[in-house]
Amino acid sequence: MSQLERISISIDRDLLLQLDGIVERAGHGNRSEAVRDLIRGQLVEFAGPETLVVATLTLTYDDSRRELPVALLDAASDHHDQVLARLHVVLQPGQHLEVLALKGPRRGLESLAAQCIGMKGVLGGRLVVVGADD
Repeated sequence: MSQLERISISIDRDLLLQLDGIVERAGHGNRSEAVRDLIRGQLVEFAGPETLVVATLTLTYDDSRRELPVALLDAASDHHDQVLARLHVVLQPGQHLEVLALKGPRRGLESLAAQCIGMKGVLGGRLVVVGADD
């Protein structure tokens, strides 16, 4: 862990009360931990396209399009170096949940997500970037 630096900030009272709410709901030990967590989240959000990140791609789809499961598998195979793991769940007959654990350059993961989410039969999808590779 790097050396901690002490800083001072000015903050509107209402915003401070909201921060205190985050501290309590998220189980942070103090405001500093909450602020560090918020900053880390923003750093991931603004990571450059070549930054190595970890993410999940969550998809729901209708299996009435018989070619869709194969197309999703092909897309994952085309990005085999970025797909760490796959989870497949049958939610109900005909409706499936697919979760991919990913690691790679942000641009590549966003490309894979757009490709999969745009496939006919995909009911919904979201790429969640959860961290940058340190």
